[in-house]
Amino acid sequence: GVALAGLLGLAGLGAQLLIVTASDDARLVFWAYLTVGLPAMFVGYFLLGVPVGLLVARALGPAVARGMRVPRTMLVNQARATPYRRGFTAGALMVGLAMMTSIWTNGNAVLRDWLDAIQFPDAFVHGWFGLSAESREKIAALDFVEETCAITLYKIDSGAFGLSEIRPPPTYFVAFEPGPFFRMTRLHWVAGDEAYARRRLEEGGAVLVAKEFLVKREGYRIGDQFVVEHAGERHEFEIVGAVSSPGLDVVAFAFDIGKEYANQAISSVFGTRADLERVFGNDSVQMVQVGLKGEISDEEAERRLREAVDDPAAVVGSGREIKAQVTGIGRSTMRVASAVAVGAMLIGCLGVGNIVLAGIDARRFEFGVLRAVGADAWTVGRLVLAEVLLTALTACVLGTGLGVQGSLAAVRMHELLAGIELRVRPPVGPIALGWVILIGLTVAVSWPMVARLVRRTPRELLGATRG
Repeated sequence: GVALAGLLGLAGLGAQLLIVTASDDARLVFWAYLTVGLPAMFVGYFLLGVPVGLLVARALGPAVARGMRVPRTMLVNQARATPYRRGFTAGALMVGLAMMTSIWTNGNAVLRDWLDAIQFPDAFVHGWFGLSAESREKIAALDFVEETCAITLYKIDSGAFGLSEIRPPPTYFVAFEPGPFFRMTRLHWVAGDEAYARRRLEEGGAVLVAKEFLVKREGYRIGDQFVVEHAGERHEFEIVGAVSSPGLDVVAFAFDIGKEYANQAISSVFGTRADLERVFGNDSVQMVQVGLKGEISDEEAERRLREAVDDPAAVVGSGREIKAQVTGIGRSTMRVASAVAVGAMLIGCLGVGNIVLAGIDARRFEFGVLRAVGADAWTVGRLVLAEVLLTALTACVLGTGLGVQGSLAAVRMHELLAGIELRVRPPVGPIALGWVILIGLTVAVSWPMVARLVRRTPRELLGATRG
């Protein structure tokens, strides 16, 4: 029975790993993982609680027995006698720790491998009602400014997005200056040749599309023509690449630049300001990226940029400040989510308390015999606590494994769905803290039942029906 539980558990783990690695079809992998892989992984670790509990008792039982000053043979034999009860109890306990492990592993991976790798422009100036050409010139004339890049969002008409039967979502032409833009911002190229795309953008009549464009809009490929109708005329742009810009996504989030920028990536194309003026007759500026030179603090740079713009509706920020703010938000979110994980641990421990109470009630005669042959009250109490500790340690092993494997799947989902490459590096500190919290809560919840057992006399225990 124990071997069968172990084999079925390993089969569940293997099924989850197979689902997330066997295909590069993002939609297929996502739905297969959600409907089959994720449940298989949870059930697999739950079943593995039976053999893992025995292994933990064999490996750590002697050390726990010495630390708790109880007979080693009695402790290990009791674990072997009830493998299913202890294994499944540990399986119920593991969920909160698995949540904490996954939260900190995934969160640190995003902050370390994605956010830290983003190449930010040094500073940004965003005008809610636009920035004048004079403001742009004043910014560029500052002695600590190396170069600037103007960016504009312009709503256009295109049949590329939406269905003809319903009102299509607006399409936005995100206009930029290729030279300074590519020097200050790192793009993630999902499709297309970067060198060719840059050349065609400089020549004119070419656009980049957001990565979601090729995923959601069937029938479009790199090299196809993107058609725009403006003022009764038809204009064609060659699609030369599909990209994402994590840096600008983060800036949009930090400045809260509305749904037009942050949430309409699927309806956006990226072209040059020269094409914006040539085709649409528009030369307005909404945001200016700024590259700095020399030694100047973020605070001083922001102050002087704000003075140069002299617009109360303008927002000025630094790349380092924005990155620090987003990092702080990310870590705060992980701490809040960790509180939820601790709550899940507590709920699991309350269930364990009922199981401990039932176990003590069923073994009262056995404990009475131990007291009658010379064992003192706290020897019996420590024996129960040692058994609880082994169950908690089993839950720690299972929860850590479940959290790490869940993180591996999350990293794969990030790669398939967002094109973000992350690495799994389980953080020792938060996981160790999770172990301490889980063990502490389990022992604390069990303590009242143990204390009541200790207060009972041998006569009261022996008077119970033998179980």
